[in-house]
Amino acid sequence: MIPENYKMKYTWFQDFKIADAFGIKAIKDTYNRAFNEWKGNWEAMAELSFCLNIKCWDFYHEGKLELSELYANLYHDCYDKCIEHFKNDELTKYWSFLD
Repeated sequence: MIPENYKMKYTWFQDFKIADAFGIKAIKDTYNRAFNEWKGNWEAMAELSFCLNIKCWDFYHEGKLELSELYANLYHDCYDKCIEHFKNDELTKYWSFLD
């Protein structure tokens, strides 16, 4: 679980807020660039996964189901790739962050 006093280190929420304004293609592009740039960093990927999950639920509650589904798919893609890539301590930290 994210510690109570944890301060986000990456700008994923701001990045995706900008992408949201430009639509689905921009959201996918932002995700692909972010993932490819940071895929070796468990903490960046944990924060990215967290962001994608929150955005999925936010859009769901706003009734924007197409965007909610998009963010859900991106979350699952990111999560699946991370559990394949990270090993041992990094995987444990990744999971602990999201728990």
